[in-house]
Amino acid sequence: LLLADAPSLYFRAFYGVPRSMRAPDGTPVGAVRGLLDVLARQLVEIRPSQLVVCFDADWRPAFRVALLASYKAHRVAGGGVDILTGDRDLFQLVDDAAGVRVRYAVEKFAVVDEASVAARYGIPGRAYADFAVLRGDPSDGLPGVAGIGAKTAAALLTRFGSLAAILAALDTPPTSGTRAQPPGLTVAVRRRLQDARGYLAAAVGVVAVVRDCGVGEVDGRLPAAAADPRAVVAISERWGLGGPCTRLVNALGALAAG
Repeated sequence: LLLADAPSLYFRAFYGVPRSMRAPDGTPVGAVRGLLDVLARQLVEIRPSQLVVCFDADWRPAFRVALLASYKAHRVAGGGVDILTGDRDLFQLVDDAAGVRVRYAVEKFAVVDEASVAARYGIPGRAYADFAVLRGDPSDGLPGVAGIGAKTAAALLTRFGSLAAILAALDTPPTSGTRAQPPGLTVAVRRRLQDARGYLAAAVGVVAVVRDCGVGEVDGRLPAAAADPRAVVAISERWGLGGPCTRLVNALGALAAG
């Protein structure tokens, strides 16, 4: 099963494909061309038996904004399972036991598994969400904990295993002296985490991928050919998408042929 994170791929294509790509009437179509070509190439390369293209127009949902007002605010103006995405947030879904990997569009669809996450960030392979909360992510408007950068965040997660365990240790009364117990929480780090408790409580819900959307059953079987070839031709001519549409139809046909 191949899951395509369409909003992320579409967003990257919008900025990555030349603005000169336009329909006959002058409408910019670069994002659509880029998305179709990505899908065609990845179908040929990965050869999945199923494909589900996911799209949620509510890319800045109210519940996340209510938790953290800065979430993506700067953008307002502007089986195994493989996940096609350019969004690092989905690194939190990698799960070797369940066969979930990310193919990261930013790096030519490099495969990201738990070992890759650990190697990239020096954290447990399934701790990316906690790492992002602590370190912050300017691209998503997440400030992070002041004074705790990537190195300290990685050290804390390596020592305790999760943000929940870090906060549990934070609630352990410190002993006398210059350091707090258990080891790994210095007085300075303890103070920074305490000062950020409100942010941490909100950010966990903001960063975590929602896993109970209730989308129902989805038929991901790949068609061998277009259900309505005339409609495909009409769309391709209307928007000047002949090349990308042909490549996608050909990719589907090649998969069906084995």
